[in-house]
Amino acid sequence: MAKDLYDLIPSVDEAKTYTIAFTIWPKLWKKYQRKLPTRFKWLSYPFNSRSKGSVPEKAGIYTFVVKPNIAQHCCSYLMYVGVTVDQTLRQRFAQYLREKSSPSGRLQIRWLFKKYSHENLSFCCATLPKTINLEKIEKYLIDAFLPPFNRRIPGEVGKIKRAF
Repeated sequence: MAKDLYDLIPSVDEAKTYTIAFTIWPKLWKKYQRKLPTRFKWLSYPFNSRSKGSVPEKAGIYTFVVKPNIAQHCCSYLMYVGVTVDQTLRQRFAQYLREKSSPSGRLQIRWLFKKYSHENLSFCCATLPKTINLEKIEKYLIDAFLPPFNRRIPGEVGKIKRAF
């Protein structure tokens, strides 16, 4: 019996490397839904070099989402929210492709790319007119979703999250 438990240790250790804390807070969803000024038309691309040419050449908001792709279920986990201001979504996508293999890239983003293959990691984006304050939209989405790979959670929500 003890040998069976001992045999599980590598699997337990591996499972721990995939454990990510999520805060799922409906109060914030309602609060920020009212603040968002527009509807979004989200497009989703597998995070691989073959997708780069399909990503829009416009400014907008983007997320990285992990999708298990099991039993055709729509389940996904929002991991990161970002925005493009001085570049297009396609340019930003290309930067992330480079960062994926760069030893000087942001550690938490490289960890995300290493743990989840292109079969499970998607770059989702929505183009938005430049007349909309993209940084404000990004802040609202980060505050509403509290994605685990965004290190800077702004304002009061960030203070609350850092407290626990």
